[in-house]
Amino acid sequence: MDGSFIRKFPRFIGMLRKLEEIHASRCRSLEKIPEEFLGLFRLRNLVLSDSNIPSLPGSISSLSHLQNLDLYGCDNLHEVPLLPTSLATLRLTYDSSKLKSLDISNLTNLKELSLANYLEDEASPGTDGYLMVEPISLLGIGKVTKVETLKLCLPGFTKLPEMDALKQLRKLDLQCPDLQHLPRLPKSLKKLTLRDCKSLKTLPELKYLKSLSGLELLLCSVMEIEGLQNLSSLVALLISHCELVKLDGLECLTSLRTLTISYCDSLQGLPDLSNLKKLRTRHIQHCKNITQKDSL
Repeated sequence: MDGSFIRKFPRFIGMLRKLEEIHASRCRSLEKIPEEFLGLFRLRNLVLSDSNIPSLPGSISSLSHLQNLDLYGCDNLHEVPLLPTSLATLRLTYDSSKLKSLDISNLTNLKELSLANYLEDEASPGTDGYLMVEPISLLGIGKVTKVETLKLCLPGFTKLPEMDALKQLRKLDLQCPDLQHLPRLPKSLKKLTLRDCKSLKTLPELKYLKSLSGLELLLCSVMEIEGLQNLSSLVALLISHCELVKLDGLECLTSLRTLTISYCDSLQGLPDLSNLKKLRTRHIQHCKNITQKDSL
């Protein structure tokens, strides 16, 4: 059904009791999801990405086997009802002038969550097409305690809910240009990506993130990474288009295997990295204050 010109699902679809998957991505003529979905008791995977639907039926909450809901690129969406608690993956990009609130507090089995508004023509470089113009009301993000991967693109948010209760969170990707402070993060975190966080001037002490193996800073205004030397499990560090002045503690990251630094003109130099015996890949380029010796 992907890419078809279907305007609505046939009414008999609710009679397909054993149906487990519906793939209806890129169906730009699709305008409505019928209440007959109530009968799809075994539906596990529902892909409606890049469709024109304005809302979802309230009956979707009764689909007790639904695990994956993909609403990527549904820019006409203005209402999302309570979703089934069985959901493990939710991907949602939307027009923030239409969708004003989203309550995910009941999604206690959610493992992967991606939220953003998609405005491809206005997206800034390096942001993978994610951009938002107005904040929505995001309810219950601190209650999805089983989430393992979280990706949020939330311009307009100067702060985010504390996340230290998300004990199973492994990957966190934030694109929040108005964010002024990072929330408390869980010790379980393995990869942290901050992109386009231009209002974030400092990072909190990260020494408690003992499991962190990957750190990426892209298009950020952070000037220093406090406690960098304590990230004993860090394997990969990527910094690009940032305002970092120094990288004190970099020489202590004895587990580091990959180091990538680019377009950081404020960076005044690098410490001696000769003690990093596990370092296999080092790419340092377009940093005007880094000497050729440092970049080797």
